[in-house]
Amino acid sequence: MTKKKLGKHKMNNIKANEPQLTFGGAKIQFFSSLQEENEATFKYMAERTPEESLQAAYQIITAMYRKELENNEKPYTSITFIELGLQD
Repeated sequence: MTKKKLGKHKMNNIKANEPQLTFGGAKIQFFSSLQEENEATFKYMAERTPEESLQAAYQIITAMYRKELENNEKPYTSITFIELGLQD
């Protein structure tokens, strides 16, 4: 096996074998299957309060429309959610 030189340190083999780690304040979790990921996601969503879900939606929407919000002279004070459905 050859050794790779990284800066001043020599390393034989670099592995990330941690089921959970933190990056930039956010928890990163690795799953062994899609089913395991789905179960963890559904459990997480079920434990959230409606206020936490709305806060997350607000953060996503403001991130998506950041440029439009910055260029608008009049600040937005609310977000309106509409329900789309089939009309008879």
